[in-house]
Amino acid sequence: MSRIRYNGTLDELQSLVESFGYRGTWAESKQGIQVFKSTAGGLTLNWWPKSSKKTLLPRGVKSEAFVQRFNSHFALGVAPIEKSALVGQSVPFGNITVGDFIAKGGFGVVHKASIAGVRFPFAVKFLDPHPFNPNVESARARFFQEAETLFRLRHPNIVAIYGVGTHTDGRPYILMENFEGVNLSQAKETGGVDSSAALAYVEMFAAGLCHAHSMGVVHRDITPRNLMIRTDEFGTHTARVLDFGIAAALDPEGARLTRTGGTCVGDTFSAPELIADPRQRNSSCDVYSLGACWLWLLTGHAGKGLGWSEALHHTVPPDYARVVLSCLRPLEERCSMGELLKCVRALVNGASPATSRQ
Repeated sequence: MSRIRYNGTLDELQSLVESFGYRGTWAESKQGIQVFKSTAGGLTLNWWPKSSKKTLLPRGVKSEAFVQRFNSHFALGVAPIEKSALVGQSVPFGNITVGDFIAKGGFGVVHKASIAGVRFPFAVKFLDPHPFNPNVESARARFFQEAETLFRLRHPNIVAIYGVGTHTDGRPYILMENFEGVNLSQAKETGGVDSSAALAYVEMFAAGLCHAHSMGVVHRDITPRNLMIRTDEFGTHTARVLDFGIAAALDPEGARLTRTGGTCVGDTFSAPELIADPRQRNSSCDVYSLGACWLWLLTGHAGKGLGWSEALHHTVPPDYARVVLSCLRPLEERCSMGELLKCVRALVNGASPATSRQ
């Protein structure tokens, strides 16, 4: 396996390796080499932080999968140009070629995409504000105002955004990472996800959402359709959250949640307070929606109707059930995303979780 370059810090590298789903130990050799060995075996990393090139050498049967994730994560990373005659000039973003259709959602359609000369799995999402906002120009302008949010959210468990623009037909689009996996709805339709895998995925979703909340960004539209998962041939789980900023940009008044005339119809995975006031941006709404998706994945219920609590307790152990239920409590009793993440990690490590709001 050839060496690759990594110019970050050790803390950043450790977090990156963990975000890829690898668990293990780090140690420093006498030569100053940082060595990672995965607990499950199959991957060893040697990093030379003191060398001029800061090379990273993956070894083992899982090394190829690691390199693919690493290259995908840093696909568009380039060194800054300190002095250049290009300063102040306008250059085109790139010639994006639209490929095969991937999916259609409430806010638009997604296709595979490619850029000449770049070997990377892109996707492009064309947005359609018409269903939720009759003022198309206003929606388009708000979308570009919200674009700053999309670029700020850099996290291994959030689908990366690489550009925004306007198609020749006037529709705004987002160029993003094409995360090749399935959403939770598709996973449930094709056999479901067991409670252990669900826990691993929720840990990653919560980590991504916790990062967003720490930056003051609320998703507001968490459903199984925009929670993506993948398990590779070695059983390593990976997950991403899709569509940050889109609901805020195209549907700030929450029209998706109302009928003509203003009668609220709600959404299966929306928090009660969001249904009561669709305009609000409260991070607790994301906690509720993630919990509802988690419950639905385990039991087929989403926290509404009858029998869902009993179904949960018949499916998972008491501590596990308690953490799921902590997401679905009334707003004033609900855990934060950070608290949820700590509890989920306790379950992953076999410890008893202690939510701060028992």
